[in-house]
Amino acid sequence: MDLFRNPFYLLNATPRDNLKRILELEEERGLLMDAKECAQASADLRNPRKRLSSEIAWLPCLGSKREKKLIGLIASNPDKALNVDNLPPIARVNLLATGLFHLSKVNGPEDISKWILKLAWEFEKVFPKDVCFLVNEDRVTSGFSKIDDISAVEEEIRARRQYFVRVVTSALNKLKTRNLVKALTIVIESATDKGKKHGPILIDDVVEHFELKAKPFFEREGENIKKLLDQVEYAIECQQPMPIIEKLLSQIEKVVMNWDMVAQPIQVSNMSRGIEHEQSLRVAGFIRELALTLHNEYQMTEVSQRLSPPVWLGTMCGG
Repeated sequence: MDLFRNPFYLLNATPRDNLKRILELEEERGLLMDAKECAQASADLRNPRKRLSSEIAWLPCLGSKREKKLIGLIASNPDKALNVDNLPPIARVNLLATGLFHLSKVNGPEDISKWILKLAWEFEKVFPKDVCFLVNEDRVTSGFSKIDDISAVEEEIRARRQYFVRVVTSALNKLKTRNLVKALTIVIESATDKGKKHGPILIDDVVEHFELKAKPFFEREGENIKKLLDQVEYAIECQQPMPIIEKLLSQIEKVVMNWDMVAQPIQVSNMSRGIEHEQSLRVAGFIRELALTLHNEYQMTEVSQRLSPPVWLGTMCGG
């Protein structure tokens, strides 16, 4: 849930309101908005276990004045959430995620990448013990029982992590495909120093989600590349005119470069974790195999070199 779907927001409540005040707010807000929605929000805040989900998705330990100021800021101008500092990490990631989700407009891959990077790095600072402390500080005032089981907090933080991945993915999906890939590549190259170090875990999650969605593309384009390579070999075996071979080579270049553009963020992310992108390796292997065949068996060195420029195979193999 984002801040505007949180039971605290729906009831105009704070984590320091006691049970009596929550029931009063349920009645008051029920006159102004959907009564069933208010009743459900009230029930969630009165149930200690369900309440935890709302607390961790809110702005814990800030106090009502600052809560209202931040909610007002993000309601009037979500873009400003990017530059709000001096908050507990859990509060800041919730604010950033809401701002990213409600951005008034998307100005391109560079702007989106700033949001994603800030959200990802701030999430690295979210630790269960710290979150538990903040929640319990509010619960002491509200009269609700303190959280003693840290595993419950850990579970809720994992749920927030999944939610943040959905928010980032939704923001990226507002971009055209080429800009989406560009934004993700900017994020990963910045977070990992171009694959030299491991980046934030949230970035890994986003890349894994992207790779899963891109799998059909890689399967389809991989087959296309293999067919084109087979056609080149067949054309050479049949001694077809060079213009035909040149046309096939141009098609291969176009398809491979498009493949590499989409695969680039995955390749860099994998490099930072010391693993390979298997589909890129397989396609690169097909290209190398034909290049060697043309050089060794047909003495077509120029064509062979055209099939294996470093700009293709270096990036496709994660180099």
